[in-house]
Amino acid sequence: MLDYYKILQVRTNASPQEIKSAFKKLAVTYHPDKNGGSVEFEEKFKLINEAYQILGDSSNRFFYDQRLAGYQANKTYHQTQKSPIYQTKNNYTSNKKTRKTEAEPIEKIKRDYEKVHILVTIGVLCFFLLGITFFYVMNFYASEQNYREAKLLYDLKDYQRAFEKNQIALNQDSKNVPALYLNGLITLHYYEQYEYSLTFFNQAIELSPNPSIEYYFNRAIAYQNLHRPANALLDLQKILTAVPSHKQALFRMAEIELKQVDDLENALRYYEKILETDPKDAEAWLGKGMVYFKQRNYDLSWNSLKNSQELEPANAMLYLFFAKNQLENQKDTLSASQNLYKAADMGVKEAAQLLKDLRKD
Repeated sequence: MLDYYKILQVRTNASPQEIKSAFKKLAVTYHPDKNGGSVEFEEKFKLINEAYQILGDSSNRFFYDQRLAGYQANKTYHQTQKSPIYQTKNNYTSNKKTRKTEAEPIEKIKRDYEKVHILVTIGVLCFFLLGITFFYVMNFYASEQNYREAKLLYDLKDYQRAFEKNQIALNQDSKNVPALYLNGLITLHYYEQYEYSLTFFNQAIELSPNPSIEYYFNRAIAYQNLHRPANALLDLQKILTAVPSHKQALFRMAEIELKQVDDLENALRYYEKILETDPKDAEAWLGKGMVYFKQRNYDLSWNSLKNSQELEPANAMLYLFFAKNQLENQKDTLSASQNLYKAADMGVKEAAQLLKDLRKD
């Protein structure tokens, strides 16, 4: 793992200003244009720029510091494991004179010596194995305790402290599956660092003998936010194979098909599956209205939106698509403007932009 602090020649607790100054100084020194287009200087310049992109951004630096701490802890541990803890030396010397009698033949003494040597070796190995086992057991229980504290902080919505406590748990046991999953949730929903959350979910799923449906569901959300719809749909399909009526998975499938894949028929099929089990789901009726609108089937779109309005009249997107229908199909600018005002007041940016466009016309 690259040590960006060493590359920029700064301390790990350097201030943002120190990091910026170090970057500028090194960038001037190693800029290829000032060194005759040297390949070596060009590579060094690229590393300096890469280091600054991470350390110069407070959010990226926070996550990098967590990973660096974990990497250094694991490195220290493995170096300790390789060091000779116990050394047995067969260097037996004696300055004392021993008396051997005819009752103690040399062969018997050799056999006794070999037995003692074997017993000592076995004893040393057992002690070593007990020490290693004790170390792992203590780390396991410490990791579990720190994870439980992190989960409590997460439930209390103290996400930053939960992440820091959970990172300690992972430093103690990098294969703690619930801790990996919890970090995935925090980086997904709180920090919105989707690449990091994807890494945590991948590790949790890989290490878990029987991954929970929720693991796949949240990984699908990470894929969706990274605009990787094919991967998201694969995870969601795994959920629907196990639980065909999983409403959240059906909604995600429909949303991805509608907004990212643009497969309107599939999107419509998933919304209809939801309505088969729950005919009073306002979001599903709204989704159907959006699909029909994209298909230019305005009558069915309007009827679906009306059904949604009866069930949940306070949905901002509902008024946006009422307005779109009125503009494109009914040519009713006045009614459309009223609905756009409602949607804009409820925070829909697209509605505010459409109002501006109408004023220009």
